[in-house]
Amino acid sequence: MSLANVRTPAAWDRARLSALVPVGLIVAVAIICIVVAVVTSARLADEVAVQHDEELFINALAGHRERVLREVQSIATSEETVARLRNSDGGWIERNVALTLKDKFNHDYVFVVDANDRIIYPVSASRSTDPAWLNAVRPDLGPILGYLRGRLRPEDAAYMRPEPDQLARSRFNPRHDRRVQSFMNRLAVVAGALIAPSDHDLVDGGEPAPIVVSVKLIDEGVMADIAARLDLPNLHKLDAQRSAPGEHVLNLTDGRGKIFARFAWTPKQRSEEIVKSVVPFIIVALGALASSPVLRCATCGVPRPGSSRESGSCGILRCMTRCRGCRTGAISASGWKP
Repeated sequence: MSLANVRTPAAWDRARLSALVPVGLIVAVAIICIVVAVVTSARLADEVAVQHDEELFINALAGHRERVLREVQSIATSEETVARLRNSDGGWIERNVALTLKDKFNHDYVFVVDANDRIIYPVSASRSTDPAWLNAVRPDLGPILGYLRGRLRPEDAAYMRPEPDQLARSRFNPRHDRRVQSFMNRLAVVAGALIAPSDHDLVDGGEPAPIVVSVKLIDEGVMADIAARLDLPNLHKLDAQRSAPGEHVLNLTDGRGKIFARFAWTPKQRSEEIVKSVVPFIIVALGALASSPVLRCATCGVPRPGSSRESGSCGILRCMTRCRGCRTGAISASGWKP
């Protein structure tokens, strides 16, 4: 193409277009990459946040379980308690063990069994206790009693215990145990402690000792407390109902891999916060790009060499080297003459 042809208006328009197309493609690809990166990062942030919430919730259940055991030990392992329980003093147990755990620590049920695993509290002959009810709850007390009596080896007890497998267990201790399990078809923490002197040999065939077992239901109050501490909106236990749309479901499994309990809550969408925080930077970047010298040169109103019109567009390279308006950032270049 000759120099005369290049100076024609149509040739200058084609030259300007050929220069703008690659720049436009690069800008478009850059914007798409930024959007994809932001969306991918936001989704990953949501997944990581949900996993973190699961860990916090499981740790909260484990902490609640340990707290119930400490409450039982603080009441049921004193020297006076050891002597009174060995004598099966039901009245003293009622006043100093059962009512203390219920009134001070909000435990729901307290049981005491003698050396032969016979329930001595609550007394089945009393008016407030139905013998049929004691027989009905006996299977729920069986696992922890068998564990404390040594009828189950530690490794077998860990496999057979009806407790969420995700909760970390401490080493085998023959004097106490605690577990999250079903009690009367409700989720509860069941904690038990052997009532025996500290020097009593429980492993090598020592004399059987009484056991105090306390049950604290994981009810709506406990769930509300955990939800408030961990900031888990709408935390609740799922029974037979399905989870609502948008809820995250956590399945707790026992040692046999069977689903033991199901919980659901509405996870916070961290992706929205990430996108909102990144959008202003994208807008600033696009604004800076729109005000760049390249785009100003491509759209400035400067008479083209050889053109008879008063206004037009100069070539990118020629404009950036000779256009006074583009060099100074001004849109109008009325003072420039070729």
